[in-house]
Amino acid sequence: MKAIWLTSIYKTPFRDLGYDVSDFCSIDPRFGNFDDFKSLVDDIHSHQMRLILDFVPNHCSSEHRWFQAALKNDSHFVDYSI
Repeated sequence: MKAIWLTSIYKTPFRDLGYDVSDFCSIDPRFGNFDDFKSLVDDIHSHQMRLILDFVPNHCSSEHRWFQAALKNDSHFVDYSI
């Protein structure tokens, strides 16, 4: 084994298998915190392995701040969602 693939680790309400991200800058507490993530990355690298991190920026949760702003017709975010 040369790599470990982590699916979505970001904060989510988990209505879509974790891919309905509500905050792309936060790790979901179910998986720990940033220090836990950093420790995992260090452990993976110490075994000469790579980490593949699933990042899906083309959609987000209805709880995401961009989506909530678009609902309020915030001119900056209104075109972020269809």
